[in-house]
Amino acid sequence: MPQVQIAFLPLTTPQALILPMRAAAVFVFAALKGYFDGHDPDPDYGKFDRADVRAIATAAALRADARDDLEAAVMKTKKALTERIASLGAALEARRKMFDAGAADEAGAAFALNRRENAAARAGPAPAYFADQLAQQTHLPDVLGPAGALLADSETRFSAARERADAILTPIAAALEAADRWLETA
Repeated sequence: MPQVQIAFLPLTTPQALILPMRAAAVFVFAALKGYFDGHDPDPDYGKFDRADVRAIATAAALRADARDDLEAAVMKTKKALTERIASLGAALEARRKMFDAGAADEAGAAFALNRRENAAARAGPAPAYFADQLAQQTHLPDVLGPAGALLADSETRFSAARERADAILTPIAAALEAADRWLETA
């Protein structure tokens, strides 16, 4: 068998052929090891760092969930109190309108009775202003005294309910802020 000789790579013995093959195998092994393990220049540093990053992300997610849960509870309470105050306010406004309508009706009836009695007691014709509309009168008598007292009581109770709602919401909001600060430092 004739011996093949290449000018730039003279391989004359079998040992000369095994040596470059061995070097190539070491190179491939080193390249693969470097590719798969090359991100950890310090042993186990990357593994611990990744675990630390995951733990920080998990804690942040737990803090955010806890904050959302607290805020949802506070908002639910605030909404319920706001709706209750709004319904009390609407009921009070309805009472005010009923009182105003009743006062106007009673005042009109009182003025009409007064004018009839006055016209009957006169020997001559009644004055011309007796024909004027009662709505133009500026001084209405307080014929609904008990109803006015009930309306005043309703207004007092409404104010007290609003103050109680504020007294409930203020500590809740403060507790929410304190919990938020605690979650941020935890």
